[in-house]
Amino acid sequence: MHAAPHTTRAASQPLTHGGIDRPSFIGMGRRFLRAVSVLVIAAMLNTSLTPLVQAAQQQRRKAAAQAVVWKSAQTSADRQLAELIDNVRATLMSPAGSVMRKQFNVQATLERFDALTETIHASIDAERQATPRDAARLDNLQQQFDTRSHTFRAKLQALAPQGLVFKSAPGDGADLTQWLQEVAPLKKPENLAQMPFSTLKPNRHNIPHDFEAEPKSALVPKTAPQQKGAAVLKALPDFSNPQYLASAGEAEITADIKAKTQELNSNPVQIYEWVRNNVEWQPTWGGQQTADMTLDVKRGNAMDIATLTVALLRAANIPARYAYGTVDVPAEQFLNMAGNFTDINAAWDFASAGGIPIIGITSGGKVTKLRMEHVWVEAAVPYTPGRGARPVSANNPIDAWVPMDPSAKQYNYLSGIDVQAIANIDGQQLANNFTHSGAVNEQQGWVQGLNQQIIADAQTQAQQKLQTYINGMSNPTVGDVIGGRTIKPQTLPYLAGTLPYPNSARGSTYAQLPDSLRTRVTLGLGWDPYDQSYQQSKTLPLYQLNQRSITISFKPASTADENALAALIPPNLTDPSQLPSFLPSSIRVIPEIKRDDEVLLTASSMALGEEIGTGYSFQTPTQSYLDRTDSVIAGSYLALGIVGSNPSRKTFDQLKASLTQTKQILETGTQSQKAALTRDKLFGDMFITGVQGYYAQYITHSKLLSLRSSALHQSVPMAGTFGYEPYQRTLFGLNRGIETFGMYMNVRTAQVIKDKNGDGDKAKQLMLQVGMLSSTLESGVPEMMFTDPNNSTKPEGFSTAKALAMAMQQGQRIYTITQQNQATALPALHLDSLAMSEISDALAAGKEVTTHTDQLTVPGFKGSGYVIADPITGDGTYKISGGKNGSFLAFLTGIAQGAALAAILVAFFAVIGTAGAPLIVLLVPMMAILMLEIAYAKAVFQSETEVDCMNTGRSIGAALTGVMAGFKASLKTGIEALVGAIVFGVFTNQDKDISKCLPGAA
Repeated sequence: MHAAPHTTRAASQPLTHGGIDRPSFIGMGRRFLRAVSVLVIAAMLNTSLTPLVQAAQQQRRKAAAQAVVWKSAQTSADRQLAELIDNVRATLMSPAGSVMRKQFNVQATLERFDALTETIHASIDAERQATPRDAARLDNLQQQFDTRSHTFRAKLQALAPQGLVFKSAPGDGADLTQWLQEVAPLKKPENLAQMPFSTLKPNRHNIPHDFEAEPKSALVPKTAPQQKGAAVLKALPDFSNPQYLASAGEAEITADIKAKTQELNSNPVQIYEWVRNNVEWQPTWGGQQTADMTLDVKRGNAMDIATLTVALLRAANIPARYAYGTVDVPAEQFLNMAGNFTDINAAWDFASAGGIPIIGITSGGKVTKLRMEHVWVEAAVPYTPGRGARPVSANNPIDAWVPMDPSAKQYNYLSGIDVQAIANIDGQQLANNFTHSGAVNEQQGWVQGLNQQIIADAQTQAQQKLQTYINGMSNPTVGDVIGGRTIKPQTLPYLAGTLPYPNSARGSTYAQLPDSLRTRVTLGLGWDPYDQSYQQSKTLPLYQLNQRSITISFKPASTADENALAALIPPNLTDPSQLPSFLPSSIRVIPEIKRDDEVLLTASSMALGEEIGTGYSFQTPTQSYLDRTDSVIAGSYLALGIVGSNPSRKTFDQLKASLTQTKQILETGTQSQKAALTRDKLFGDMFITGVQGYYAQYITHSKLLSLRSSALHQSVPMAGTFGYEPYQRTLFGLNRGIETFGMYMNVRTAQVIKDKNGDGDKAKQLMLQVGMLSSTLESGVPEMMFTDPNNSTKPEGFSTAKALAMAMQQGQRIYTITQQNQATALPALHLDSLAMSEISDALAAGKEVTTHTDQLTVPGFKGSGYVIADPITGDGTYKISGGKNGSFLAFLTGIAQGAALAAILVAFFAVIGTAGAPLIVLLVPMMAILMLEIAYAKAVFQSETEVDCMNTGRSIGAALTGVMAGFKASLKTGIEALVGAIVFGVFTNQDKDISKCLPGAA
């Protein structure tokens, strides 16, 4: 067996049969999982871990099959009261005459309210006795609660003296809903002007600077040496600037950079040729990556490729700098390099949306070339007479700054096999069978009871025929099967001395990439809605945050607060059930945003359960996007994943080493080593792996989808959070504290999508498909991470895609709601108040909404899922109840039942290597990270059910998206999406038994 190299398989490499090495750290045993499970509360709030580690040593001696039940598994009365109030508000917000209003029983609700109020009074009394120092605060809390309870009861009872809400006038209940909005306002609605799942738009006004052209020859005449030994230093003005050899900024000279330079014999010709022939250019603008990362992923924009080239040259002791200017690219060449476009305006817009300042130059009434801003490299080399091919010496001194642009290249495009033809898929018949398997009402905009097994069966049939076909091919390459592109290689005996363009204009040169040519990220903490600013903010270049370990967390504000936390943990802890499920708001904490161990931002102390606004935004040299602010509950622990266009495998390898070290300390370390473990070691790396794993799969699978479409998908830098969020205990808006709840993945994506032929409908269709993929991954990745292969109990996530699949299976109607059908659709919905409010606001803004009719339940969570989408572009937000854009995973089933770090220590690190894996497994994009997902399943699980279900869900989601699109576009569009789902499923699914994926399946 052998480990797979870190490099990405080129599309032209032959397919090989492969298997999976089982990493040695997989067999850590369930005892380790239980050891971690008892560290949760203390680690979340940064209290001492020593007593919990000792308790863990006792706990792991218990029978492996023992189930862990936390007190917080029982829903608190506070939470039940909040659900009751929300049900009242949702009912009153429903349209007049709706079923919800007519069936609502006020008297039964009041009886339930009185019972919960009595229970809450008793719990406040118990808390007062347990913590006498909080008596004054609790007295005030109870007094305010009683006042608001009386008001709520009176206003509700006035609605229906005889026990039922039987009126249907539009104003009924307005007084109560207005009062509730005052004391416990709904969360701020989504900013529909900037969707969290969005495409960047072209800007034809973003034109290149008009640089003054310099002499066409960039060479400086050779200067005769004045004395022996000094010629190398004095022959060329400016080249001896030490910054041109510095290991600095993005161009840090790492061990891998040095090794590659040595491999290339420190020769500038070979360095240029290798970068040009091995690193793909991407049409985005603003440096994102370090030289080391670009070397790893072998993709990047002009700045990234220049950075790698600069670092390699400097490692070879060759002075190098960045050059910034404009270049003219002939239209035919640009069509090829941008992505094999057929429409020059589409290619132009694709690059413009990526942020590149670009303009079309016309001749004879058509665009003949594109002028764009660009970054390339200048190297100081001995140019005469060897033209850079001969080493520097006293007799061969450096005499010229030679321009080189390894971004400039052309590509061979591979179409891949025709899956539809090989599998003999009749798209029209398949669409008819699928839509006729249930009820479809196009006028009212809903579907119901569609047989999802039809999609699964079609995938199985297609896979069998496809595998037979591939097995009959002679030495197929990955590109032969799935398509893609390869760089047309070019071999040069020397440096050309000029740029490979008919015209170029050179502006400035730089030793380091300036901020004006970088992608930057602004982090904010403590949002003030009145001043519209943060208490603290910091802007950093993306390369300093790209795939780094960044966390949003809270630490005790004082020694007294830390002691109060410690006092809640029993002194002789032997079982997780002894841990507190509730932490009071009397404990104060300080919010922090950290990068590794460095505190980047902090804010004033706050009570547990309060909310603080945190945010981020991206700025390229020409545009800003994803300007997001989220409310984070004090007591949360979140990883902030900031990811560029190209996820790096090396990042996961580094994380693996850190997690393995933590595992070894927990199992065999000394007491001092265990006491030194921090929450960042236990949870920071765990959650950052999850969010980075999401983005790695999202970017990879989106690329795969685009390969089977005429539309192109280009990821741009994006960010999101994943981690633990407590339940915010409130009583009519009064903060009481927090209780154990669950994990949320709240991610955002940004991309550029353009059809090669300029077809807007196909671009939108791809956007909808990758949107549903995104939602499926939001629940699928956490489920996969926290599943214990030795435990039949598996965590269950909840996302929009999961909700729609569950609702379809349960026989609910799935609505696509527009302004035209909202009068009939909205009364059929029985969702929570925030969902109803957001849906109404979205429709008023001209958006479309896809949702189900009734709330759903998974362990630890009750709610709904809905998609708000732009009808033109497909931009959207994939929401679940509570205003979250993302997914929920029950914290108890994920960590407390013993699966805390199981998959984390092996996720994304399994390797492809030996014989035995089916050939179909290898038919994936030319991106190694996707292989890790498949390898992960084989290395960890006895079966691949979990991963199969996730993949099946993606395909079904794409199919449903196509059917929904058919209501607004055409049946042809729906059929194309349906066939696309089949093709996607063929390349990613291995088991199509969908029955085991449904809720309640064994």
